[in-house]
Amino acid sequence: MRLVPILFAAILSLSFGLPAFAAESTVLENETVSTATGKGELQVSVESAPLLGSMPKGASRVEMAVLNMSASCESDITVTGVTVTHFGLGNVSDITAVYLNDGFRRISRAQTFDSRSRNAELKVTALVVPKCSAVRVKVLFDISRDATVASEHGASIVHASAITSTAKAVTLLRTDTTQRTFTTAKDAGAVTVNFLPIKGPLRYARQETVARLQVTADSKNDHVLRSVTFKNLGDARDMNLINFTLETRRGEVLSPVAQRMRGLTVKLDFEPSYILERGRTAVFLLKAQINASQSKKIQFTIEEPSDLDSILYRPSR
Repeated sequence: MRLVPILFAAILSLSFGLPAFAAESTVLENETVSTATGKGELQVSVESAPLLGSMPKGASRVEMAVLNMSASCESDITVTGVTVTHFGLGNVSDITAVYLNDGFRRISRAQTFDSRSRNAELKVTALVVPKCSAVRVKVLFDISRDATVASEHGASIVHASAITSTAKAVTLLRTDTTQRTFTTAKDAGAVTVNFLPIKGPLRYARQETVARLQVTADSKNDHVLRSVTFKNLGDARDMNLINFTLETRRGEVLSPVAQRMRGLTVKLDFEPSYILERGRTAVFLLKAQINASQSKKIQFTIEEPSDLDSILYRPSR
């Protein structure tokens, strides 16, 4: 198996929430769109996120809305795209990324809102709503570190046609999502990640280091690292690599075992969460058992800044 070392650096903004405020939702007229092809019916309702209120500039993984998707009993339904619309008085340029998360992982590439339409067209990967069942999908924002203070932002699905899927009919159960989030002057801080070179070759059936990442906290705040999602830019996938862990250079295991990749991605949870003190640097090793031939390539990266899930550290008093 060939491993291609890379160097990757990104500023990773951190999620940070303050107490939410409540708002009632008013049910409006539902809307249904149908296609000549497809099978089954998909119903989608939109909820305001439970934690809305003030967010600091630079916050990431800000939950803006929840999509409840339910399939009829005729067939499983695959969702392939969702168009999210921005509302509120804030400038869409304050939002550096909008994306979907199924509660476990990001299921769309991050996009920005179009300045004219205020829409973001998200291509969805690996979202199947089983027949006679339902799934919940979160709409998440990353907020710019240069966002205007007190700017107002919200997210919703405007039309049933904003959902593309294999369903014959899509019904949008409308609600008036009146909750918004407001940016504050407080900075959520940043973490910098660099991928370091790896020595090869990798040996079959052995537990090997498949990525080395250097993580540095800014000089302002301590940070809590909660999870990280890696994507392989090579062609090794699924069961080609198994039994992933995150470790320190001294061999301390920082995560439970992730048994396999899901396609080209794997998510590792820090357990317990890892406190990275301000101005400090840590090097983590991504370990995996090689379960593929030498022809398979490995080149792990962090695809989106929010794939490193972090928050500010606030010690209890």
